Amino acid sequence: MAGLTELLRLALRRDRVMLPGWVLGLGLAVLVTASSYADLYKDPASRREVVTTLGETPATLALYGRIYADSIGGLVGWRLGGIALALAGLMTILLVTRHTRAEEESGRAELVGAGAVGRYAPLAAALCVAALASLALGVVVALAVLVVGGGDTAATASSGGAVAALAAATSAGGDGLSASGALALGATFAAVGLFFAGVAAITAQVAETARGANGLAVAVLGGSFALRAIGDAGPHWLSWLSPLGWGQQVRALAENRWPVLLLLLAAAAALAAAAIALFARRDLGAGLLPPRPGPSRGALHTPLALAWRLQKGALAGWAAGFAILGAAFGSVAQDIGDVIGDSADVKDALQKLGGQESLVDAYLAATFQILALIAAAYAIQATLRLRAEETSGRAEPLLATAISRTRWALSHATIAFAGTALLLAAAGLAAGVGHAAQTGDAGQIPRLLGAALLQAPAAWVLAGLTLALFGAFPRGTTAAWAALAIALALVELGPLADLPQTLVDVSPFAHSPQLPGGSLDAAPLALTALAAGLTAAGLAALRRRDVAG
Repeated sequence: MAGLTELLRLALRRDRVMLPGWVLGLGLAVLVTASSYADLYKDPASRREVVTTLGETPATLALYGRIYADSIGGLVGWRLGGIALALAGLMTILLVTRHTRAEEESGRAELVGAGAVGRYAPLAAALCVAALASLALGVVVALAVLVVGGGDTAATASSGGAVAALAAATSAGGDGLSASGALALGATFAAVGLFFAGVAAITAQVAETARGANGLAVAVLGGSFALRAIGDAGPHWLSWLSPLGWGQQVRALAENRWPVLLLLLAAAAALAAAAIALFARRDLGAGLLPPRPGPSRGALHTPLALAWRLQKGALAGWAAGFAILGAAFGSVAQDIGDVIGDSADVKDALQKLGGQESLVDAYLAATFQILALIAAAYAIQATLRLRAEETSGRAEPLLATAISRTRWALSHATIAFAGTALLLAAAGLAAGVGHAAQTGDAGQIPRLLGAALLQAPAAWVLAGLTLALFGAFPRGTTAAWAALAIALALVELGPLADLPQTLVDVSPFAHSPQLPGGSLDAAPLALTALAAGLTAAGLAALRRRDVAG
């Protein structure tokens, strides 16, 4: 393990932006969710109504799982036990692949290995980084819950002293936001992250490319989510076949079943050991699976055909996910009033986010806005493929031919822009079908399809900004993710926190039409023009700078 400390320090330095972004972003999501639920569901009757309604809805069971307590903590643990846990796994997958297979693919691992570095040090360093990220995430998640639940503890301390405060913090009070529950939730996030770090370590040995390794690991993550979703909505025993199901079975902030965490930790250790054993059986740069030969016919004559070949797999996966989310959200839209119950605070919050008086239309408008934010993440990822092609050295020989920089960049930008519209169309169409099945009104299909598509221009602005950064400041392209995080915070938290409208308007999503139910203005055209301007600026800057070799 010679050189492990140096490689670990190098990896942490490279991840000094991405890693805190992931950890603090997920921690902020936990903090916002916990504080929102603490404000919206103060009344025990409103919480019991949520349990009885959402606990019987297959779509919400599939998305978030089962509710194990009617306290605020029980609702918070339920809300975070589905998608948020999956994001923790995605974080460690990307980290491990970045520091293992991606390093071998770029040739840097061979240069590092020529020095005084142990054979297993790179893999060990990647696993250590993922472990540190998982532990940091667990701590931040636990602290976020404690911050929200600390009000009652502070009041107890002022009236009864430190002993009473400690008793209040460690007991499962009426709100369920106890210190033990917070630790259980943080440990669950950390354990899930460790498990999928082991999964990524294995796929990095199997696949020959970073894209393939990420694809295999994300497929395992998606399969785990699907098994958990089917198990929660149907035969409950299926949830025990999924590591995400194990995380939910901890029942953090409800029963706090600590022994279940041992399943995740033991499986993570076994996966890490298996990855080390597989690493010893292959050559550096090679994968255990042989590479697939290219097609014998149908050569890639255009940059757009090449970009499509490189990105079609990722786009198909994103589109399937959006269709599933759209169908789930659309199928519960008509019953959203029953789901909310008599909680005036929840209705007011939903109407603020959706901008509509009709609860159904407000719910759908808020849903499409969230889906547009997720689609913007795809748009950024697809555009950043340009930077990956440049830094890997694959762009330089391509640009040495008659292909211009503009055509090359536009090929990937086209996939990003068209792909974003495709994702929202898939979600809108699926939501329309689900809503039409509930209401018996087939006219809901084109109505919701159009409402979803009109959210695309705001996401295109983020894609244009990414291309502008790539052209002018290629080393600063990660700032696009920060821009997305700011846009998310402004548009989702702004109405609830009563932020000044001028500040909220900085987000392009604040100008998207609030459809269905709202009025359509010229904002989508203005956003499209802004995205086109940013794209043109990025292309102009790309023509004037050097291309990394």
